[in-house]
Amino acid sequence: MVTTWLVPPKTTFTPYHTRVHRISTGRVLSTCEGGFAISPVTTVKSRPTPLPSLPHDGPAHGRLANGSQAFVHSDGGVSGMMNLYGSSVGVILDVDSNSNLMCARTVLPTLQGTVEAGTTWMASRVFGVPSDSVPGYDWLKEWKRESERGFSSLEDMLDELEVL
Repeated sequence: MVTTWLVPPKTTFTPYHTRVHRISTGRVLSTCEGGFAISPVTTVKSRPTPLPSLPHDGPAHGRLANGSQAFVHSDGGVSGMMNLYGSSVGVILDVDSNSNLMCARTVLPTLQGTVEAGTTWMASRVFGVPSDSVPGYDWLKEWKRESERGFSSLEDMLDELEVL
């Protein structure tokens, strides 16, 4: 049984929402939670090229899966996932052709993990900033600030996010 709470952003300028899951199971499960599919292309000198892997989070176009987070910055904007509570790992999936209405090819930031038998809690932040967002908007500053977060206890997480 999975119960999910979607926690909306605090302001209309906040580029993310939060998902909290309570999973009760009698067996071990594999988990995969996806963000927003996004174009895997960056335009350099008017030529579309595949996105490179990035060594660290920065303003350049590219993809980064780093421990408990994954994000993509491309011509389509920014899409990312970060684990706030639990043990999920960030992975970028190359999605099959024509599985998205907006782009023939997309990539998908995900969090993947394993849940043991019993009750497990998980929480994640899901980022999405379109390419035509407010000029000068510093999505990277917001991403870095949120990626330093995390919750030391289940009670802290539930209290801060106002779940239950």
